[in-house]
Amino acid sequence: MAASPNLFNYIDYRKWLSDISEHLKANTRYFSHRWFAQAAGIGNPSFFSQVVAGKRNLTPAMTERFAKVLELSEKETAFFRHLVQFDQAATSTQKQEHFAVLRDMAGSVKQTRLEPDAWDFYRHWWIPALRELASQRGRLPDWSDLAEQLRPSITARQAKAGIETLQDLGLIEKGDDGIWRQTNKALTSGEEVRALAIRNHNTEMARLGMEAIERFAPESRHVSGITVGLSRAGFQMLSAEIQAFKERVVRLVDRDEGPGEVFQFNVQLFPLSERKAAR
Repeated sequence: MAASPNLFNYIDYRKWLSDISEHLKANTRYFSHRWFAQAAGIGNPSFFSQVVAGKRNLTPAMTERFAKVLELSEKETAFFRHLVQFDQAATSTQKQEHFAVLRDMAGSVKQTRLEPDAWDFYRHWWIPALRELASQRGRLPDWSDLAEQLRPSITARQAKAGIETLQDLGLIEKGDDGIWRQTNKALTSGEEVRALAIRNHNTEMARLGMEAIERFAPESRHVSGITVGLSRAGFQMLSAEIQAFKERVVRLVDRDEGPGEVFQFNVQLFPLSERKAAR
């Protein structure tokens, strides 16, 4: 019999339900969505397939029924609950809370990896900043000095943990000459995890941008904006221009040489009014 799909390797509970369903259909005589509905006390025989398709959600009570009929262990049931809550969370903060639990639980299971790269890199604003700072400085001072070079400063423990995270992800390395350098390793993660990580990162950077107005003198920062009226086509065109500009910024930075500082460059475009359909 083929090995059962490992629940701890999933971040999408609907995908796991789809895979475990196919596994049970192929390896047991009895399993079907109709049998499952009867075993779980569900009047709708199509409920399982509707959940898999994203047409129905699982309530807490229904989550427990699914776990019982699928004969999940106590730890698998706890993991399954958080998978469901992660998928159905109403806010980014709730998603982050459930994902953090999933990561911790998956890390305690031998040979299980829950695609951590993007999450670990973007989880705290100072980790991308430390990557830039480490490569600029070359030789790192002690952790306290490194921590105090960031604005706002962080703790020595955070600086040490951040550098270790970057090393573990393969994003920086220390050469035989003692010089720290960036690598070109790409981050990997499923689309939902990457989106959550980047959303968390952007939220933190937007907050730092707001604080920068008071933290730095005008000659040390650039904060500006314009309020405009745009059609949907105009919005799409401006979004494309912003993306092209970001790519030009990257090329400019790549050509920049010599010592400097680490900057955060934010670009924001968001609605201030509700779009109503034309009459």
